[in-house]
Amino acid sequence: MRTYYSGPDAFVTADHFVWRLDTPRIFPVGELRDIHRVEHLPQRRPADVVPIAVVVAVAAVAASWVVLGLFAGLVALMLAVTAVTIVMSTRRNRSARSYRVVATVRGVRTVIYEAREIRVFNQVTRALSRAVEDRRGTHGHYGLVAA
Repeated sequence: MRTYYSGPDAFVTADHFVWRLDTPRIFPVGELRDIHRVEHLPQRRPADVVPIAVVVAVAAVAASWVVLGLFAGLVALMLAVTAVTIVMSTRRNRSARSYRVVATVRGVRTVIYEAREIRVFNQVTRALSRAVEDRRGTHGHYGLVAA
């Protein structure tokens, strides 16, 4: 059996495409239909929440400092810094794009592979293209198109 790609995230042979997750997903190459490469962009939030979170935090700190005193103001300041840090860290993680290979497997549209690094994604999709080409016995149109 010919191996086209063997890496930590995927394994491509003439017969199988394996997406190496915690629970590996194994797809027979001969059953993959309508294969497409897709760039997946995360959903954007309706407004940028970081400036809003900072304004709310400053207002809460000022109000608690004036109304409740120095100790309450310091506690509110610590909570505000924590809240803004959390908002900023989740915002950064949401902006990461990924690249997917989507195919029809046994009549069901399925994501068969996903990567965040374009170099690795291209290596895996080239290996899959070769496996599909060789399996079908043609070097013309083989069904893997850029979308």
